[in-house]
Amino acid sequence: IPGKGARVSEISNFQGLVFTANPHNSFGWAFEQIPVMTAPGYNAGTTGKQIHPFQTVTIYNTQTVENEEWYMIGPDQWLEGRKVARVIINATAPEGITINRWIDVDLAEQTLAVYENNQLIFATVIASGLEPFWTRPGLFQIFQKKETETMRNNDPNDFYYLDNVPWTMYFD
Repeated sequence: IPGKGARVSEISNFQGLVFTANPHNSFGWAFEQIPVMTAPGYNAGTTGKQIHPFQTVTIYNTQTVENEEWYMIGPDQWLEGRKVARVIINATAPEGITINRWIDVDLAEQTLAVYENNQLIFATVIASGLEPFWTRPGLFQIFQKKETETMRNNDPNDFYYLDNVPWTMYFD
């Protein structure tokens, strides 16, 4: 949060979703308020509905129009894909996983999905690091977990301060 020293709870109380079975469709959350379109594409009309930040949407279909991906969230209801953090369900353990529990971090979508016994059990939106503190892709084991953590950068050109960031996990 540049220069404001805000707490995570002041931005949103969103925590994620818990699952007891694998969903049939992908789903996601809006990063910002998004108008619902009647068809995929910027030239389509709007339905008059809005999706609000962190509102959960089910994604039934995807379509690319003019090099942009669009998500169908209902009959004649489409959202601009780049404004949605989408969870693509993949309950098959990645190669190299030796236990039946893993966390899948999707850096492009900014989502995290937790799997146990080939079932999605939790999913949420994340904020991965930016240069020079970017999140490396790869297979890692978590070495430290913290219920809350204060994150800050004292660089006067890029200051941020996040108090009580929940469920911080260090793997690198």
